[in-house]
Amino acid sequence: IGPGEKHEAGAGAAVRNGVDAGSAGNGNGGNLAAGGDSASGGYQQEDEPELTMIDGLDWDFASLHLPDRELLLDSVRDFRETISYQADKLDRMYADSDMENYRIQVHGMKSAAATIGIVPLAGMAKILENASRDGDTDTVEKLHETFINQWRSYEEMLAELFEDVSNNTADAGMLLAMLSMLENALEEFDVDEADNVMAQMMSYQYDDETEKQIRKLNAMVKDLDTEAAAEIISEIRSNLDENGV
Repeated sequence: IGPGEKHEAGAGAAVRNGVDAGSAGNGNGGNLAAGGDSASGGYQQEDEPELTMIDGLDWDFASLHLPDRELLLDSVRDFRETISYQADKLDRMYADSDMENYRIQVHGMKSAAATIGIVPLAGMAKILENASRDGDTDTVEKLHETFINQWRSYEEMLAELFEDVSNNTADAGMLLAMLSMLENALEEFDVDEADNVMAQMMSYQYDDETEKQIRKLNAMVKDLDTEAAAEIISEIRSNLDENGV
């Protein structure tokens, strides 16, 4: 598992589900970015409630890749939990004028968005991918901020799909134990175990600062960024030590 900058985004949604959605929008005649009001609530299976309509999210399109309802919603949850992390990575590459890694990163973001049916985002990402590949910095400069703002907006829009029903608070000892388990899983490159431990950690409530760190850690684990995850684990432990734990 490589932490290098040339790692594609969206591993939680695209890699884990074995879906290559990089060209998922080709059937639309290349007009992926043409709309922002194409939300559809039409995808549902027998005896299942209709999914909430989200602006720009086409459930029918998503079902082409993820026909199983549970897998689809898990993928949407994974996508939402890594939104800020992926946007921050792309912002850094843009600030550094690193167009090669920018292209790789935005390609992964395109695949992740297309996999769960957010077609307008995938379209904008495709334009940015092509522009960064061709050295068209003018297009990148004109579209980057708009894309990032749209990308980040889905963190709030997708929140209504999921209810935080956890009332359990993890004490410091439990959190330290889970961090050790996660650290061991990452060192052993045991992705399934890391996912399981991370899911357990996410099921608890924390103070605001720890909550932010846990969410950031979750995004890094989903992105298979083991070095960054190890740094966050160390930060959480240091914060616990400072608080006298």
